[in-house]
Amino acid sequence: MSRALTGTEQIAVYWTGAFATSPFLITEANSASFVGAYGPAVTQASVAQAVETGPLYPVVYLQNGAASDLDVYIAEGQVNWGTVLSPYKQTTGAIYNPVTPVVERAAATGPSIAFGVDGFGKLAAAVFDGTTTRTVTTTGAYNTGAWTKASAHYNDGKLSINVAGEEVASVTGAPLLTLNNANATLTIGNSFALDAPFPGSIALLKIGATVPTPEQSLWMYGQEKQMFHDGAQVTLPAATAVIDLAYDEAQDKWVALQAGNESSFTGLIRTSTATPSAGSFSKVVASGGVKLSSRITTSPGVDVTIPAYGLREELVRRNEATAKASKTLTPFDFDAVAAQTDFVLQAGWTATEVLSAGASKREGATKDFTRLYDGFHETIRFAVAPGADVWVRINARKE
Repeated sequence: MSRALTGTEQIAVYWTGAFATSPFLITEANSASFVGAYGPAVTQASVAQAVETGPLYPVVYLQNGAASDLDVYIAEGQVNWGTVLSPYKQTTGAIYNPVTPVVERAAATGPSIAFGVDGFGKLAAAVFDGTTTRTVTTTGAYNTGAWTKASAHYNDGKLSINVAGEEVASVTGAPLLTLNNANATLTIGNSFALDAPFPGSIALLKIGATVPTPEQSLWMYGQEKQMFHDGAQVTLPAATAVIDLAYDEAQDKWVALQAGNESSFTGLIRTSTATPSAGSFSKVVASGGVKLSSRITTSPGVDVTIPAYGLREELVRRNEATAKASKTLTPFDFDAVAAQTDFVLQAGWTATEVLSAGASKREGATKDFTRLYDGFHETIRFAVAPGADVWVRINARKE
């Protein structure tokens, strides 16, 4: 997850004075000029003064110029911004501000949003519509030095904070005015005024225009926490363009193709990487465990990968599938209304047989019904509505 800094990112060295006072900026430079300038810029006198009155620490932050591109929240709208972060441990002389931002979008005037920690290690969020400020702070501290997935959500007057996918603090009031501010600057790892550096680690930052449901928050947490296991690979092996993508539903695997690399991902984790046997990759197709990767330039051709196949294993697989399908089924009955085509099962159930008016229906894009899955519920969609008051039965099994 490490990389070289770009010219727009800044490295700043701060020292803190007495407790509950703002930090003092000693020096600041971008990555291009900072290398080799650390020693000369931070003089012995300033270091000595810092040691006497408070700790000296570097902070890396990024500040984007004013743009309306990040006005993803329109009027009352919805907004969520979150991060996986490692808050600092509170010590005597540690930095103190109402909110030390992980991320802040603000200008000299007008609406703003901020999310970070306060001086006691509690998570805090604030939104300002130009007239009214709404803030929320967690009751407990999260400055343990351990990775924490946290996010702040604002929707319909409610400002809340989630930790590990679950809500831990909220405050609700009258809906605020617009949060849009085309003059605002997005700052990551510091405040808009650059006077409240975040002394922790920021590994993942997302800003979105919609607020996830509680179920979606838990699901996203389960996916994203895998990215921070020791040794987890979450990036492509090279900085070249992605020229093709394929998804293998049988193996629940994404394949990302670059000219010199073929990478397989399960969820957000890269599980394998391969290079072309000759030339460079140009296209990939994957389905049912079979993958075809085409190559161009030197020795053009197609590399075909098929799963290992044995008669004994196939017979065992079929017997297991038959035994699984023979488990006691649970019927779900529906009284269809006029023009109803979608019938939604409870979470965790999958259909094995669909009947309408006592007749068994065929599955397929050109037949009687298809099925959809949103990550939580399976939906049976009829090609033609059964009709008003028609009895629909779906026999299903628990997954």
